[in-house]
Amino acid sequence: VESHYSLGSSFYESGKLEETVKCYERVIELRPSFKEMHNNLGNVLKELGRSDEAVLSYDKAILIDPNFVEVYFNLGTTFQELNQLKNAVRHYQKAIHIKPNYPEAHNNLGVAFKELKEFDSAIKAYQMAINIKPDYAEAHNNIGIVFRELGQLDDAIKSHEAALSFLPDYAEAHNNLGILLMEDGKLNNAIERFERAISIDTSFIEAFNNLGSALMELNQFNLSLENFQKALSINPNYAEAHNNLSFTLL
Repeated sequence: VESHYSLGSSFYESGKLEETVKCYERVIELRPSFKEMHNNLGNVLKELGRSDEAVLSYDKAILIDPNFVEVYFNLGTTFQELNQLKNAVRHYQKAIHIKPNYPEAHNNLGVAFKELKEFDSAIKAYQMAINIKPDYAEAHNNIGIVFRELGQLDDAIKSHEAALSFLPDYAEAHNNLGILLMEDGKLNNAIERFERAISIDTSFIEAFNNLGSALMELNQFNLSLENFQKALSINPNYAEAHNNLSFTLL
């Protein structure tokens, strides 16, 4: 068992996922009750895009240990990726039932509720994550996104600023704050945020597009054009940048 497990781990570290699966399956053949191995196999299958098989592996881990909290979390993320959001919610809630102080599960539960347009439930879930882990930058950023959806712009700005106070190089939070500042007419401040996001993540297509939009508002058409073109160099099929580019060229 140990040799197959070690070999599988080596394959995984080398990015050889198919070989990893074979080793982990061999370990399970030799020791069917090895719950962690069922979970690990599920994780690798999920990385390979074999989500249905991953779910089966996770389910086998739960049959061995019905309180295996990480597996419920992994099932939640898998169902979320499959857009089976109610299933995702159910599994995150199960993880939280077993381990109430599980900030990542509360945060992901919030994301699932947000995607279901259940914004009040999303806010409660994000707030629980923040209560457990006050410096949880991702949860602060995520709750800010929901506040913006609800038109609570001051709360949204405070949330993104909180995220950046804990994680200054959080590109997505800079971009989200820039969007809010642009909506508030603070175009120069918005531009600073978009530029900061791009300096952190040079392939951040939305930030290039947003920077172009802010520059267009200031009638800086040449710079605006450059940023829309940069967005399209990253993804030539990015419809929003195409639309903005066409408008700039009018």
